[in-house]
Amino acid sequence: MMQTGTLVVLWALAGSALLLVVSANQEQYERFLLQHVDANPSGRDDKYCNDRMRYMLRRDHRENNREGPIICKTTNTFIHENTNDIRAVCAEEDIGGGLHKSRRSFQITTCKAHGNKSLQNCRYRATRSYRDIVIGCDEEGFPVHLDETRIRVRRGGGASGSS
Repeated sequence: MMQTGTLVVLWALAGSALLLVVSANQEQYERFLLQHVDANPSGRDDKYCNDRMRYMLRRDHRENNREGPIICKTTNTFIHENTNDIRAVCAEEDIGGGLHKSRRSFQITTCKAHGNKSLQNCRYRATRSYRDIVIGCDEEGFPVHLDETRIRVRRGGGASGSS
């Protein structure tokens, strides 16, 4: 039989491992929110993209202890909806690869870089649309990845899936 002390140590180790997993999942979710969610944007034009991308890249660089220069991200999409509605997409049917497609469209802004790749000189062009989103979710039902490759925008601003 196991000693009480051994059981206490095993429970402590299991609890520590669980905290590490929860912490990692929380960090992924918070990074998803930083990179892809802006519920109340101030404009959705090129200036919005320039300002929001600079803020996002600086904060991501700092919070993830990255070294070296901050490089512009080629493309990034922001979803303009509250986090509960975005998280609800994780409860939708799995469309493959652990991805979930929304049943309704969301307002989004896609920012595409053009020109220089250093943060100070990087410029973005904004494209506004209203479309379905495809997200990857963790085991707890929190979004951690926006999969832009599964959605293509039709001419005229609509969207359709490209499974």
